[in-house]
Amino acid sequence: TLEMLLGEAQMQKYEIGLTDEELTDKINSIGEDVKEGTNPRISQAIVDGFIFEVDRTVPKILDYIGPADGVIITASVNGLSSGWIKPDQVANISVTGRIVTYSGGTIMNSTATNNGTTISGFPTNGGDYTINNITSDAIIVISAQDSNGKSNSKTIPITIRVDNIPPVVDSVTAEATGLKIKFSATGHDNESGLKHFNYTITSEQDTTLEGIPADKRTGVFTQGKTVEIITTKEMTYSISVTATDNCDNISDVQMKEVTTVDKITIDEAKELVNENTLQQYIGKEVEYNPAAGGTWRIFYYDAENYFGDGIGTLYLKRDLVGNETSLKEISPSDGGATMRKMNPKWANSAYSAIDTKTERYAAWLCDPDQWTIYKDESAEYAIGSPSVELYMKAYNVYKENNPNGMALINKVENGYLVGANGKYDNSGFNTNNNSIESGFNNVFIPAIDYGIIIASPTASSADNYLWIDRNKKISFVTRSRVSENAPIAAITK
Repeated sequence: TLEMLLGEAQMQKYEIGLTDEELTDKINSIGEDVKEGTNPRISQAIVDGFIFEVDRTVPKILDYIGPADGVIITASVNGLSSGWIKPDQVANISVTGRIVTYSGGTIMNSTATNNGTTISGFPTNGGDYTINNITSDAIIVISAQDSNGKSNSKTIPITIRVDNIPPVVDSVTAEATGLKIKFSATGHDNESGLKHFNYTITSEQDTTLEGIPADKRTGVFTQGKTVEIITTKEMTYSISVTATDNCDNISDVQMKEVTTVDKITIDEAKELVNENTLQQYIGKEVEYNPAAGGTWRIFYYDAENYFGDGIGTLYLKRDLVGNETSLKEISPSDGGATMRKMNPKWANSAYSAIDTKTERYAAWLCDPDQWTIYKDESAEYAIGSPSVELYMKAYNVYKENNPNGMALINKVENGYLVGANGKYDNSGFNTNNNSIESGFNNVFIPAIDYGIIIASPTASSADNYLWIDRNKKISFVTRSRVSENAPIAAITK
């Protein structure tokens, strides 16, 4: 139902004096358009021989114009709604309309011209008409007279703007952070305007694009938007970008290459890793770049401040690269404070004086001043190897998603006793062979044929130290054995 929007003064112009109810009934039976206004939503309509201005999108009656008396010519230009058109759309341009009279007579003569030239085939007695073959800018003039001497004419100017010039891609920006690809583009089009960008991803290494989600291998984005794609493989990918304008012209291709790596940044690690997600991230490579270099991985997240560095501290472990140093006995520069933090059970025992070789070995491994080349600006400190408690908590999360699980266990007498699967074999001096799995990316057992020295005193002998050996177990060794350390860096939240 058309909504009435006539003010009191406008209603007074409706000369036949219809009531609101009668006027509504008339509007409900609204007739044909009679005139297109400057706003394409607005037209005029005849109701019982009277003209109203109508917004048909609501729809609403906007105003009463007056009685319909004489020749009325309607005209609509088709095929130019978007302003600019494609070359193959020129053939779709037309003018359609109707010629009628409301004087009581009939249309006796009607003509149309295009830029002054008579249009052949135009209906001479009014009614519906269509003008085709408008292929260039034109001024269409339609004239008509009726049998009562009434006449009218209508001028329809037509400007045709054809866009056959492709847009331009000004720039493409692309980067890879870990496994995440991000890219965007800028461009311009001086005719119909830039519609969107199109992208296609290819790779000579990953020809089937297995590392790219299927719905992200091609796509569309707009200017000012950044496309983000999480890949699953370390690869070099080529991103080809074109621009499309509003007439579907396509630009030349611009290409950028990015190389993904299966690692995350420190900031991403802080955001992603917590007590609920640690299990899935243990062994994940992290972009951590101390002077000593190396490959660093997520090792443990301290949700309870067990090791005294603050709730939420993240511990990274460096992949073992071999025998980088010789085992030393020292009096630690921090008085053993870090050693006690990393070995809290031992620190709270009656044997925490750091007066035996096994304790001094552990003190050397836990002294941050000895390992500064493994610390960068994002870390609070670095130490030479994980303590037995840190190693076991990380392993228990990996196996059971519980840092206090039973996969690996420990307790303190004069030093640490170690066990696996909830029990202490071999007097607790070492676990049985194959007690430990390698873990994701060999984070617990090195991929190379080396072991890992542990930064904790052993209860087996005052001259020994704990070691993750090649038989996938925790055992003790004597001073004569080679030391192979795997540094730990503490990253606080």
